[in-house]
Parts: sequence; structure tokens; C-alpha cells
Amino acid sequence: MAKITALPRIPDGEASGTELLPLVKGGKTMAAPVVEIVTPAVKPFADAAALAKDQAADLVRPENIFIDADPAAVKAQLAEGTYFKLVSTLTGIRNNIPDWRLTLDGRDLSGAIRPRLISLTLSEKRGDEADQLDIVLSDDDGMLAIPPEGAVLRVHLGWLQGCDVTPGLIDKGSFKVDDVTHSGPPDQITIKARAADFTSEIRNRRAHSWSNTTLGAVLRDVAGRNGLSARIAPALASIALPTLSQSRESDVAFLRRLGQENDAVATIKDQHLIFAPKGAGQTSDGRALPTLTIRRRDGDGHSWQRQKRDGQEGVSACWHDRKAAKKQTVTEGKADGAKKLRKVYPDEASAKRAAKAEQRRLQRAPATLDVTLVLGRADAYPEARATVAGFKPEIDATVWLISEVTHRLGKGGGFRSDLKMETSS
Repeated sequence: MAKITALPRIPDGEASGTELLPLVKGGKTMAAPVVEIVTPAVKPFADAAALAKDQAADLVRPENIFIDADPAAVKAQLAEGTYFKLVSTLTGIRNNIPDWRLTLDGRDLSGAIRPRLISLTLSEKRGDEADQLDIVLSDDDGMLAIPPEGAVLRVHLGWLQGCDVTPGLIDKGSFKVDDVTHSGPPDQITIKARAADFTSEIRNRRAHSWSNTTLGAVLRDVAGRNGLSARIAPALASIALPTLSQSRESDVAFLRRLGQENDAVATIKDQHLIFAPKGAGQTSDGRALPTLTIRRRDGDGHSWQRQKRDGQEGVSACWHDRKAAKKQTVTEGKADGAKKLRKVYPDEASAKRAAKAEQRRLQRAPATLDVTLVLGRADAYPEARATVAGFKPEIDATVWLISEVTHRLGKGGGFRSDLKMETSS
């Protein structure tokens, strides 16, 4: 029998992992692909083998494998949605490899958890809705500890390498463990955690009133009593408030109401209370969020919907005129058929702001666009703007506002992002 070293070698770059090798199991000799033999053995040490299976390798036709080619030139000559591979004579196949890091109360658990990860889902929402982190881990050996209630998880998402992505990790915030479930068989631990900033205190009802103040001062009061620092858009912070009441409302509900009345987003991110006009997305440190560019070829599916306008081009709001001892009405837009707000506001300026805010909301309503990105975008945030290309002209011509982002990581190594968007103005 010839030594294996004496056999001719497969030329570099031609091995696909589908070659068959003999395997003895249960007293029987069977054939198995190389990748299925190697993957379980190396998974605890490197995810590359498993990742290769998740990169749609079986969908790449031989004529769509390019050697030492420029990615932009390859994309230009292929139809949208075509899977292809780039092979370098120096580095081999350049797979897009996702990456993530998870810490528990500051201790990095990524290495220990990576072989156990079944799924990781992060939902980021705007306004007063708390971001949520869901993690499912394998406990088939019974060696995985259950995290304590209130433990703080911090997650970073991104890419390790790839020709179609930007390598690097992005901090997605911290989350407090709320619910833990152990189920089986096969034994699994499911962890649900909510944004750490949404404490029980901020959800408790309270009563408070302010007079002769500004919107900025009110928001700083709310932030301070919840251990947050306030980042308020100057134009909103300077709004004068003759009187304002919080009556049996939680701080979360109170912030939601202030946002609605001022066409603003009140959100809590990374120990900051951010209050800014809708569409003027900011990071927790006050920097403007970049505008994303999304091509149809980046997506695995989309859904666009144009809603019928209700015909209301104006909004009316009532306010209590103390001097005249009666209610007065202000209208933004056309008075004929205007939508009427139920609340009676304490002064004319507050009524005008609320009517204008509702009018802007009605103008944003007509169209929505949902897109699933096959290559996840950790840099996508709610309130960021996005432009799209490769869809219908009406869709491409719209500037979109991201309202919700859901990131998904699977045990095979895939990283996807689901974006929900609405017209920005």
C-alpha cells in the first residue's frame, strides 16, 4: 500500500470539502464528506469549518468562482442575487465570517459559549420600548451554569473578516437578565434580557408638576431621578412650558407622551436619555448616525407597502384659555376635515406643538419597507436614515427612516439583520 505522502496532491483551491473519506462507525464502513468529519472535531477551537457550510457554498456554480478578482468587478458582471466565491492564490477562499463578543458582569464568556451557541437575537427599537437580547445555548453535557437574575450581559456584534463586509465589532449595549428557561431534551438554556437602562423604577407610576420651566429642565429632572444623563436637542430643550403635569404616569409613559407632543423620539440608550426630533438619529454620545446605503442584492427578501391616506391634511387641538375661561382651538394644515386630538392642552403653544407633531406623523405614514439583509449590519440603528437601490423607482427615490432592527446569529455562523423602515418625512 502506498504511503499517503506519495499520493498526488489536489491542486490548491480545488478542494471543496465534499470529497468522500471512509469512516468506520458501529462496526460498519461508510463514506462521509470531509467537511462533515472535520467540522465537529474543530468546532470548539475554530468556527471556520461550520461557517463555510453556512455561506451558501452549495449554491455557488463553478463558473461563479473567481481567482484573484476584484469584488466590485465581479458584482458588476453578475445578476443580482447570484452567489459567488472569490479565491486568492495567497489566502484561499475569502469567506465573510461573523464575529461577536459576550460578557457577563464584565467577564468575557465568548470563548466558552461560542461552541454552545444555538441562536442569538437582538431587537433594537426606538422610543420607550426596551431593546431585547435572546440567547439560546446548548447544555447537552449539563455543564452550563444558569445565569443569576439581574446579571448584566454586554454584547458586541460585527464581522471578523470578509470581502463584502467591514471587519470589526460594534458595542450594542448592556442587558439585564430577566427570564431564564432550561428545557430538553436536548437540554438548552434560553436567556431573555432587556436593556439595562429600563429599571423597575422608571416603570413605576408617579405624580409631579412643573411651572414656568422649559422642556429641557423637565427632561433633566426625569433623567436625574433615574440615574441617567440627558442629551436633548437644543431646539427642543429651549421650549418654554408655563405648566406641565405628570399624573399617575410612569416615567416611560411620560417620556412617550412628551415625544408624541413634540414629534420627537425619547429613548434610553447606554445610560443616556436621548430626546431628539424624529429622523435626527443620534448615538448615545450625541453624534449623528450615518445614513445607510442598502442595495437590493444585499437583501434576502423585502416587503414594501403603500398605505392609503385617510384624507386628513390638518390636525386640530384644543387648549384652555384661562383669561377667556373657555376652550380654544388651533389647527395645523387644512381645517376642513382635520383630525381632532382628544387632549385639552394647558396653553396655546403646547396645543400647536401637539397638532404639528401629529400632522408630521400622518405625513410619514403612507409607506413602509421591510428588508432582510443576508450580511448583517451591526451599524444599523433605529432612527438612522437609509437610502436604497435596485428596487422600484418609487422605492429608490424615498429617504427611509429605520424604526426597528433585529439582528440574528445562528449556530452555523450566519449573521442577518431585519430592518423595518418608514418614510422619513
